[in-house]
Amino acid sequence: MAGLAVSGGGIAGMAVALAAARAGHEVTVFCGRTLPQLAGGLQLAPNGWAALTALGLAERATASSLRLHNIMVRALDSGSTLIQLPLHEPYASISTSMAGRSG
Repeated sequence: MAGLAVSGGGIAGMAVALAAARAGHEVTVFCGRTLPQLAGGLQLAPNGWAALTALGLAERATASSLRLHNIMVRALDSGSTLIQLPLHEPYASISTSMAGRSG
């Protein structure tokens, strides 16, 4: 198979590189700079879970994530809840402190 070059080491670039490598391509990933240390986390919606499943990474992500059951919007000044939206499909959060855990 052909050798491929992927420009970018972010989420999309790494997903493309993984999929291409699994399809038998020799892949080289080019990154323009060192990635900054991440703070916070990543929220995954159903389409994100579908992508992780296709890449064979959903099981590991599930072990490192916290399932979200609703979204709450709060008032900035008082912190009171303005609205609460239930999440019926799989949504989850992976914090930087959880990402290094293995399941």
